[in-house]
Amino acid sequence: MKKKLTVLLLCTMVAAAGCGSASSGKKTESAAQSTASAAAGEDTAASAAESEEEISEQINLSSAEDVKAAGLTDSELVEMAYYLEDGEALSDGEYPSDEDFEEDLDFSDQLMVDVESAPESAEMPESGKYDSFIQLADYKGLSILLAPDTALEEGMTANIDYEGTIDGESFDGSSDSNFDLTIGTGAFIEGFEDQLIGHKKGEEFSISVPFPEDYFEEGLAGKTAEFKVRINSIYDITPDIALYQLVDDSKVLQYPQQLLADWRASMIADIVSWGFETFSTEEMMIENSYGSEEAFDSNVRYQTKSDLVCRAIMDKEGITEDSEEFTAAVDNALASYDLADLESAEAEGWSEEFIKLTARERICQDILVANCSQAG
Repeated sequence: MKKKLTVLLLCTMVAAAGCGSASSGKKTESAAQSTASAAAGEDTAASAAESEEEISEQINLSSAEDVKAAGLTDSELVEMAYYLEDGEALSDGEYPSDEDFEEDLDFSDQLMVDVESAPESAEMPESGKYDSFIQLADYKGLSILLAPDTALEEGMTANIDYEGTIDGESFDGSSDSNFDLTIGTGAFIEGFEDQLIGHKKGEEFSISVPFPEDYFEEGLAGKTAEFKVRINSIYDITPDIALYQLVDDSKVLQYPQQLLADWRASMIADIVSWGFETFSTEEMMIENSYGSEEAFDSNVRYQTKSDLVCRAIMDKEGITEDSEEFTAAVDNALASYDLADLESAEAEGWSEEFIKLTARERICQDILVANCSQAG
C-alpha cells in the first residue's frame, strides 16, 4: 500500500515548529500544539476551516503531476524530500518523479516485522507462570564478550570509559563511561579510534587527538585533546544485539490481551506525539506512519513479545518492579532521555510502558552479559 502524501504536506504547514521530527533524543511538541502556537493572534475559526479544506484537497496526492497541480513552493518541496527514503533534498524547482512516489513512499513492507502469530489470552502472566506465555530461548552462555586477552581490532566493539581535556580543562562531550564504540565507524574525531586498536580489556592509557582546523566548534578547532581511556570489555556482539537475537529465538505461546492493548495504546500515543494527530481518524494516522494496519499490528506484537521476554528473564532472576534495581533502571532510562520522572515523560510524549521496557531491556542486557560464555 502506498504512503499517502498527506503527511508530507501537512508537516510543511507547521515546519517552523518542528512537526514530525526529533532532536537529541527528545520528542517535539505535537502538531496540534505547534499549529496553535503558529496561529496565535489569527482568526482561529477561519484558519481551521482553511486547514480542513487543504487537507481534503491534498489527501489523495499520489503523483508528481498532483504535486505540481498543488502549487507547492520550493521550501515545501525540500521539506517533503526529507521524508523520502533516500533523504536527499530536492533542488529549487525540481519535483519528485512518479518513480519517487511509486518506490520511496511505498514503505509498509519495510516496516513489517516478522513475528509469530499466537492465540490471545485474557490472563496476564504471574510470577513463576511465564512459561505458558513465552518459550524463552537459553539466555545463559551466550557469546557476547570476547576473551579477556583479545586485542581490539577494527570492526570490534569496545565498551570504554574516557575523559578528555584541552590544556587541563574538560570540554563539552569530553567524557563518558560504559560507552560502546565500534572501531572503524568514525563515531569519534579522526585519530581517536585508531589509537585504541591493539589494546585489551582492563588496560588504561592516554592518547592525544588533534581536532581538525575546520572543526565545526570554533573553540576546539585546531586544538589537541588529551584523553584518558579504559577498555572495560570487548564484544563479540553488543548486549543490545544479543537481546534482539534472544527475542527472535524465543517463541510466543500466547499473547496477553492486556499487554497487547497497552502496547497498541502506547504506540498510538507515539504516533500522536510525532504530529500525526492532524489526521481525522486513527486508521489514517496508522497508515501514514506505518504504511498499513498490518505493519502496525506486527510492530505491536513484536513490542509485546520483547516485553514478555524481558519480564520472563527478570522473573527467573527474581527481579520485581518494586525492587531497588528496577527503580534505578527506570531512573537511568529517564535520565538517558533528559527526563525528570514518569510524569514529565508522559507530558513530553514518552509513554510509561516505553520507559519501563527500556529499563527492563537494560536489566536483561546486564543479565545476559553476567551469564555469557566469557563472563568475568
